[in-house]
Amino acid sequence: MSIQEVNYDIMQGDTWQITIPATDIFGNTITNFSNYSFTVQVRDKEGGNTLCATASLGHGITTGSGTITINLSPTQTAAFNIPKSVYQIQLTDPSSNKKTLQTGWFQVHPSVIK
Repeated sequence: MSIQEVNYDIMQGDTWQITIPATDIFGNTITNFSNYSFTVQVRDKEGGNTLCATASLGHGITTGSGTITINLSPTQTAAFNIPKSVYQIQLTDPSSNKKTLQTGWFQVHPSVIK
């Protein structure tokens, strides 16, 4: 199964939310999130400095029926680099296996309103 690459446009300092399917390393939909963890990192470039991170359920990440929803606050997106920042969404399962659910970049536009 290939990694899903998705790119987004965002205004720096806006609230951002996305809901994506949550599948395990075998491609099965996750319905019981016990002992799973999720990490979202936004960096200035691949392997670069972390601009913001959401690293646990209940702190910007919530689960639904086979999905996870990621919420980034205006403070977090204000830290994104113009014109582009990269991101990765990764899960860790109860056996410590890791799987990237989505990766890509944010095309970041400066806000007119401060």
